Amino acid sequence: MKRAFGNVLYELRMEANLTQVDLAKSSGLSQSAVSRLESGYRWPELKTMKRISYALNITVENLMTMMVKELGKPDAKHWESLKDDEEDDENE
Repeated sequence: MKRAFGNVLYELRMEANLTQVDLAKSSGLSQSAVSRLESGYRWPELKTMKRISYALNITVENLMTMMVKELGKPDAKHWESLKDDEEDDENE
């Protein structure tokens, strides 16, 4: 499941001709956070998806649609993990 987001993020980053460092700077995340997301080590919270979407000039809805296509039908427990109001260490 986490890897599906990583696959989508990697493809979008490549299409935008950005390095992980470029995406990190434009999204306000660290390069290591971008790396963890792409590798499937981390699952993004909604606020992180918003930052990435903005940096890649796409909507969160489009990003999520791409993930659903990559996944098939996702499990509800993974969507519940998209919390907008909790801080995380993704942008360290």
